[in-house]
Amino acid sequence: MPAEPCRILIVDDHPDTAESLALLCQLDGHETQSVTRGDEALEVARDFRPDILVVDLVLRGSKIDGFELARLVREDAALGDVSLVASTGLT
Repeated sequence: MPAEPCRILIVDDHPDTAESLALLCQLDGHETQSVTRGDEALEVARDFRPDILVVDLVLRGSKIDGFELARLVREDAALGDVSLVASTGLT
């Protein structure tokens, strides 16, 4: 059974990775946006109101990393219902 379409925000410091994941989600009928910085993600999330937030934990070159972004999202009452998904390329 197909999942209901969701609004998904993808946060990854590698633009190609973020865009690829967004395209895969769109192929399943989801609405997506992608950003490369944690501080930008918080602003976009407040406007986009995603159901799911896929967050790269490292976010090189960003003012805040994925861990801090997740903490800020959880503290923001407007984003309380967002499901967080951690993503990383670290081994």
